[in-house]
Amino acid sequence: MVWVDVFAEVVQRNAGHLMALEKAARWAGDEGNITEVREWLYKLRGQSHMFLVSFLEYPNEIDRGTWDVQGPLFGETYSRCRYRYTRLLVDIPMKPWETDLRDAVEEVMGGICGVLLEVGFEVERAWYALEEGAGAKLVKLAERWEESVRGLRAWVGWEGEFIRCDKVCEWDERCYIPMWPLLKSVWGGRRPRPPPRDGPGNGTEPRPGPPPGKGRGPGYGGGHRGPGYGMPGRGPSWMGDETDLWAPKCVKMDDIMPRPRAD
Repeated sequence: MVWVDVFAEVVQRNAGHLMALEKAARWAGDEGNITEVREWLYKLRGQSHMFLVSFLEYPNEIDRGTWDVQGPLFGETYSRCRYRYTRLLVDIPMKPWETDLRDAVEEVMGGICGVLLEVGFEVERAWYALEEGAGAKLVKLAERWEESVRGLRAWVGWEGEFIRCDKVCEWDERCYIPMWPLLKSVWGGRRPRPPPRDGPGNGTEPRPGPPPGKGRGPGYGGGHRGPGYGMPGRGPSWMGDETDLWAPKCVKMDDIMPRPRAD
C-alpha cells in the first residue's frame, strides 16, 4: 500500500465535503414555515448523503429506531467508514512502522466518521420525523450540526478542497500531507488520541473494535467518539510545529518511511 497516496486521498475526498456540509447546516430561515424547513432539510440531507452513501446500507424497513446513533446500523456503518482503507490489512503481518501508518489512517478516519455519521444519522431521523408529521427542534439541531462540523474542520485543519504541494517534488521526495498520529515515535510507544467531545480524555478510553477478518461481513465498530479540538505538540524538524499540520510539503521518503532497525 502506498500510504502517502492514502493520506492525500483522505484529504481530497473529505475537505470540500466538510466545508459544504457546514454551510448547508447553517439555518437562517423561519422555523414556522414548514415549506422553508422542508426545503432546507432536503438540501442538507442531500449533502449529507454524499458522505453516507459510501458506507451506509439502507435497511428494507425504516422506523423510529433506525437512525439511533447507539443502534447496530450506526455501528456497522461506522466500522465500514473507519476501516475503509485498512480493512483488508487485518490479517496481514506488518512491521512496526507500517502499524503506525495504519493506525494514523484509522485514527483520522475514526474522527471524521464519528462526527459526519452522527450528523448524518440525526439528519435522517429529523427527515423521518418531518415525513411522519412529527415536530422537531430543528433550529437547535442545526446549531449543533454546524458546530460539530466546524469543530471537526478545526481538528483536521483543512482549509481548502484542493490541497497539494506548491512545487514539484524531487525524485526522492513525495508530496506529504502531515497527519498528527504519524510523527514517527516522537511520543514513544503511545500516540496521543483526541479526547471525546463530551469531556476530557487521557488516551485510556476503550477503542472501537477491529474490523472483521477475511469475508464480506460488515463488523461492528462500536464505542465511537468524535475528535477533540486540541492539536498535538511539536514533531520532527521537517514537520515544523503544530501550525504546519496538514500543510502539504515535499519531504524525503526516508523521513516518512523510517528504515528498519538493524537487529
